[in-house]
Amino acid sequence: MYQALMENFLFHCLFLALIVPVILAGQKLLRHCLTAQYRHMTWYLYCFCALLFFLPVRLPGSADLCSFVSNFMKNAPRQAVQTSTVSAASGSAEQIRDYAVSAGAAVPGPVFTALFWIWAAGAAAMTIIFLYHCVRLNRFGRSIAFVKNMDTERLFLQCKEELGIRRKIRFVLSETSDTPMAFGIFFPVIVFPKKFLSVFSKRELSYVFYHELSHYKRGDLAGSLICCIVKVLYWFHPFVLYSLKKMRTDREIACDASVLNHIRQHEWNSYGHTILNFAGYLSSREIFFVSSGIGGSYSQLKQRITAIASYRRPSKKTQLAGFSLLLILWLLFSPFVQNHNLLADSVSGKPDRPFVPVDLSTFFPENEGCFVLYDKNKNQYSIYNEKMSRQRVSPDSTYKIYSALAALDAGVISPGKSEIAWDQKQYPFSSWNKDQTLDSAMSSSVNWYFQTLDQRLGKTALKKTLRRIRYGNEDISGGITSFWLESSLKISPLEQVMLLRDFDQNRLGCSEKTARAVRNSIRLNCGPGRILYGKTGTGCIDGHDINGWFIGILKTKDNTYCFALRIKGRDGASGKEAAQTALKIIRSLSL
Repeated sequence: MYQALMENFLFHCLFLALIVPVILAGQKLLRHCLTAQYRHMTWYLYCFCALLFFLPVRLPGSADLCSFVSNFMKNAPRQAVQTSTVSAASGSAEQIRDYAVSAGAAVPGPVFTALFWIWAAGAAAMTIIFLYHCVRLNRFGRSIAFVKNMDTERLFLQCKEELGIRRKIRFVLSETSDTPMAFGIFFPVIVFPKKFLSVFSKRELSYVFYHELSHYKRGDLAGSLICCIVKVLYWFHPFVLYSLKKMRTDREIACDASVLNHIRQHEWNSYGHTILNFAGYLSSREIFFVSSGIGGSYSQLKQRITAIASYRRPSKKTQLAGFSLLLILWLLFSPFVQNHNLLADSVSGKPDRPFVPVDLSTFFPENEGCFVLYDKNKNQYSIYNEKMSRQRVSPDSTYKIYSALAALDAGVISPGKSEIAWDQKQYPFSSWNKDQTLDSAMSSSVNWYFQTLDQRLGKTALKKTLRRIRYGNEDISGGITSFWLESSLKISPLEQVMLLRDFDQNRLGCSEKTARAVRNSIRLNCGPGRILYGKTGTGCIDGHDINGWFIGILKTKDNTYCFALRIKGRDGASGKEAAQTALKIIRSLSL
């Protein structure tokens, strides 16, 4: 569990590091026509990309424009010499064979476990700090010594009305606060130090009120909370922390731009001087974790003054430039972000038909497992271990059914001409070291045969096919020859059964001739009144069988059943074991 989580998380962190220069380059390229508002919004897009990894949602994106980035960051599993062979399931008449080639893990599992707990400890510490600031801010709001000043309150309400803000916002004059600040998402509060009343003119005070109210109007109070969440989750990531710092500066610049857009042009210099005058009284750091204020570091203030001096009112051209930048960045980023959204892609949807839970725990004494059975006549599922049945994992060799289906449908091979010449490489199984047809390759589970089919079909066509039939998470970023070998492609047992049902009923958009050829290639046994079709799959990492599959279709005289069984464990969870268990369950159910 930790390995899959941390592998995806680390790839996502690398992606977040790589896109920071892209965002900065886009901002620099459009610096003369990009408004401060859109400049700030690009960092919101960055935060959204960071958070999307943890969100159980999948949003529409572009085509796979960033597949080359994914391939660069996602190393293909390396084949090793360790092998696992599946032969006939003992006690059965069906001859079931599967050949599993071990994929070498680049990093040992305990390393990922250690990384997970280090990250979790850091995130927990940052959460405590975040909650501390929230509690401190809440106590500060409750303990403020209120000072009544009718003229100042009247000026504040006037500024609020001019900005078109109707919601009630508490305005507090405080003798203990050192800097103006705004905080509170549901019950917004603006605090203003009393000592500034005697230092600044009425017009200068109105500029400060415009600034703080603009933070509320622009949604910066909620934005500060988003930044805090990102900081908690990516506490270790220098590029994320740098981006949050840039986002804070751009937030203040955008807020300044909102004020400048509201006041008259001849007042812009006065507003800039007000910011400079406040700089001598304000703290150089953000006082509270989730508040927004007019202050900042001297470096930030310098950038703000420069932006104020060069400010121009936004035009339709600048608005279009900003929108175009956001759209282009999303089209570039979305393919990778979607492909590495672990929480959205790790669990499939609920059954699309009624189901009844069954207790088959006695069939899984050593490894955890699940079983899904679809009864065509009843149009319902029988499911053991529903939670595991919806977990998406690598399909391993069970994917070969759909590799053959796609190749036949595209004309890469045909039912009568499916032979591919052996490439003369020595493979760990003698049955692999010869020319292959579809039937022989499926029977001996010949990896190189189906890898060749996928290469000849091409990545674009393959991706299109997987999307059309809705094959799991549809992610082939792990490499054209290895995405189904404990890599990027994931599917749940429930989805396996749904696909088998549609395959049996020829609802996957392929010809009947194609479906018949694939069905014949996975036929295991034909007896009086019953035919069994099936395919095993074994996920083998460093010589350890950790993921065992057996999926298939059982046809009887008066009914059709589609089923999928999966087992998992540290070792011994093979396709052979899954097949033996599935056949025992089928016999026990008297199908």
